[in-house]
Amino acid sequence: MSRGFLAVVLVLFAAAGAALVGRAKAQEQNKARTIGFEDLHPGKEADGIKIPSGYEGFNWSYKFRCITKGKRPDSGYEAGCIGKVCAYTSSYKDVSMQSVGGKPFDLYGAYITAAWRQQQDFTVEGWSEGKLVYSETLITDPNGPWWFEFEFKDIDTLYFRPGSRFGGKKHHLAIDEIMVYP
Repeated sequence: MSRGFLAVVLVLFAAAGAALVGRAKAQEQNKARTIGFEDLHPGKEADGIKIPSGYEGFNWSYKFRCITKGKRPDSGYEAGCIGKVCAYTSSYKDVSMQSVGGKPFDLYGAYITAAWRQQQDFTVEGWSEGKLVYSETLITDPNGPWWFEFEFKDIDTLYFRPGSRFGGKKHHLAIDEIMVYP
C-alpha cells in the first residue's frame, strides 16, 4: 500500500469519527430526536412508500417518499439506509418537511447519500415564516451513508433540493436519520 492511499484512508476514518462525535454531542446537549422512518416499513421490500401527514410532527411534501434498504441493491439507496427504511427525493423533485402548526424546530444533521451519481450536488434550505434563513449546497455520492451537520435554528420548513451542477439532470437522494429539536 502506498503512503498516499493510507493517508486517504486515515482522513476518511477521522472524518467519520468526527461526524459520529458531532452527532452524539448534538443529541446529548440538545436532546435532539432522530427521524429514522423505520416504523414505515411495509413488511416487504418496496419503494414509493408515502410518508403520512403529521408523521413525527411534520407534514411531508408529496414527492418525499420512503424506500426499503433491499429494494434497489448496489445503489445509494441501499448504502444510505441506516436501518431498513430511508426517505428519498422521488421523481428527481425537491422535497420538504414543514412542522405541523408552523412550530419552530432546529436541524442538526442528516444522512444524505446520492442514489446513483458519483458527484451529486444538493442544497438544504431552512425557512422561517416564508423567508429563506439558511442554505447550504453540498456534494454527496452513492458510497455512503454520509452524515452532514447543520446548525439551522428556529425554522419551520426544511427543503432538500437535488442539483444538476455536474451535468445531466437532477437525481435522487437517500435521506435518513434526520436529527431535529424538538
